Amino acid sequence: MARLGVFGGAFNPPHLGHFALADEALFQLRLDRVLMVPTGRAGHKLLRSDPGGEKRLEMLAAGLGGCERLVADPIEVETARHTASPSFTHLTLETLARREPTAELVVILGSDAASRFGDWRDPERVSSLASVAVAARDGADLTAALAELGRFWPLESIQKIEMRALALSSTEVRERVASGRPYRFWVGDAVSDVIVQRRIYR
Repeated sequence: MARLGVFGGAFNPPHLGHFALADEALFQLRLDRVLMVPTGRAGHKLLRSDPGGEKRLEMLAAGLGGCERLVADPIEVETARHTASPSFTHLTLETLARREPTAELVVILGSDAASRFGDWRDPERVSSLASVAVAARDGADLTAALAELGRFWPLESIQKIEMRALALSSTEVRERVASGRPYRFWVGDAVSDVIVQRRIYR
């Protein structure tokens, strides 16, 4: 049975912290692939300076550079092309379960997102479709995140991703682009090239 990590987010833009977390999850959790899923249409918050799902997907795919086991998955962006409905994780997991019926799905979260998991749309459905793994991030309390996730999964089943948190922020990257400050080494050459060529965040 294949083990697939599902790492969702705005990726607005994707930065080296996102790629490092996906790579660590792939290795530490012994996953076959990690599907990085850009939000199609955000249901829980307004995406600031959003260039649109298509461009966020393009930046993500460029940053991954064709890596076979870290994949920019268009599932939510494609859904957003055909519906005005927001993207919700439980719906994405239902679609993935149909697409990959023999796979074990593992939702990958930073501890900041994990600590707010109960506020998600239908968290019980998410926990029925996938197991969960959490990574510590700067300024977030992993203890609180585990307590929150423990409301929906058995505490002993929650997997932890051990890694040094990188102090990178998509918000700061956008601000750097807009103000003309350097940002290339926050996102990598390929993502930076897309930002320049597409004139994103300017």
